[in-house]
Amino acid sequence: MIKRLPAPLLGAITGLLLLGNLLGALVPFFAVTLAKFALPLPAWRERCSETLVRIAERWIDANSRILESTQSIRWDIRGLAGLSPQRWYLIVSNHISTVDI
Repeated sequence: MIKRLPAPLLGAITGLLLLGNLLGALVPFFAVTLAKFALPLPAWRERCSETLVRIAERWIDANSRILESTQSIRWDIRGLAGLSPQRWYLIVSNHISTVDI
């Protein structure tokens, strides 16, 4: 339903939602980062690192949900047949008109 809004309005709504999500994630992220460096105890630093990962994962998940609910994304994925999960790969993103990986 929201995807049917005029493109400029939909873009503005999407941008505001993404900005709000970013600001909502940055405050706790920086707070935990400062706490991590304030107390140099190994167990504390490990716990802070785990918390930072959770904050980042939630931020990414929220971004995905925002984009899924506001944008019609078409994925064109080709060339996966020769890839191995046991190898490392360099991924280059091209943002000219679409994302090519």
